[in-house]
Amino acid sequence: MLFARPRGGLQVGKGLRMIPKLRRESVGCPAKILFISDLHLRPEHPEMADTLIKVCAGTEPDLVCLGGDMAEYDEGLEICLQRLRQCFESVPILAVPGNNDDNRLGSDREAQAELYRKYGAEYLLNDSRLLTVGDRRIRVAGIEDAYTHEPDFGGLFPPEEDAFRVLLAHEPLGILKDCAADLCLCGHTHGGQINVLGLTCYLLLNYEKRFALLCLAGKKKIGRTTFLVSRGIGYSKYPIRFGARSEIHFVT
Repeated sequence: MLFARPRGGLQVGKGLRMIPKLRRESVGCPAKILFISDLHLRPEHPEMADTLIKVCAGTEPDLVCLGGDMAEYDEGLEICLQRLRQCFESVPILAVPGNNDDNRLGSDREAQAELYRKYGAEYLLNDSRLLTVGDRRIRVAGIEDAYTHEPDFGGLFPPEEDAFRVLLAHEPLGILKDCAADLCLCGHTHGGQINVLGLTCYLLLNYEKRFALLCLAGKKKIGRTTFLVSRGIGYSKYPIRFGARSEIHFVT
């Protein structure tokens, strides 16, 4: 059952009137990862991009990971990437698409990937990258969004490779319990967005039942994998959050 403990009170209106909470999570990762998901930047509140940077400034991550649904319009996505690159000049930025990203740049994945490359970031579409942080190797893989594409984590992690394994996925899909990663970073759910004593649309309406989501928010250990599902920052449809405080994660 998708139950998540409520966190925070009411956020409502333009920009949700409350800056995201920076949550520090210790999972035994050899790199410092800043994980950002679901900003949903809209033309009516572009200042949320600056709020994002205000929260992230000073964190000094080794790696920035983006979990999808960063913006609701093409220019907003570029604003997000521009701000992040200005804040983290030499830090690797790796990203996966979210379900709302299907509408960005004419639904053209190559055009989207080109925009990320413009700002020195990488768009991982069922692909992975090997990074070195200090004397440790980290394999970061990212899968396609599950709404209209085919996520595939098979073969992303070489079985004999000595590296810490991180998987980025927009939705915390049930199939990911067999992903063989050490850490899986997800978003999408917004923690239910409206969470009253653990009751959300995922419980009351059996919302998105076809995905058999593993977790609604927070950390969950399954086998070797620690799943971290972020409540994200913005909102879907209506500018309101309750019991699902917007958040960014600093993972170590």
